[in-house]
Amino acid sequence: MSKHLTLKLKQFSFVLVMLIIYSPVLDGQTENAKTKYPVVELGYNSMSSKDWIGLRFREIIPASNIKKVIMIRESGFAYHNNSLLDYKKLVQADYDALLKHLIDSEERAQNLGWLAEEGILAELIILTNDDQVYHLEILGILNRISSVTINSSGKGVRIEIKEFQRSEPIK
Repeated sequence: MSKHLTLKLKQFSFVLVMLIIYSPVLDGQTENAKTKYPVVELGYNSMSSKDWIGLRFREIIPASNIKKVIMIRESGFAYHNNSLLDYKKLVQADYDALLKHLIDSEERAQNLGWLAEEGILAELIILTNDDQVYHLEILGILNRISSVTINSSGKGVRIEIKEFQRSEPIK
């Protein structure tokens, strides 16, 4: 090959490589332009319970799969009337005891529904190791816990809470 043709091939190769490297920038396809935005999942307040009817809490949400439990709202769960430090310890102990009670309970899930006199005492979010999200409503009459509703994408059930004991106030 002639020197002139070799030089032209080198220049063409250089231009081709530069186009390949910088074409995303020229097309506006930089990393910022490729940002994936999350999708809002709907259906977490579903009334469909057919998949979970008859299951125990631990069968719906296995304890070994729970990554994190977050209290997002409280409007009657805590009933202790002690100093702030004691109050926080007692409330934490009550939530821990409730979760243990639910996992150990033999009560089975039933259709999602509330009694007329029930109200929401607290709401929890449970995140699992496999990225499932569960919304729990702790229901009660006055400050007595009566049941929990479990909602996930497209599903929801109610589980009665019987014989649950809160922690005793520190004296």
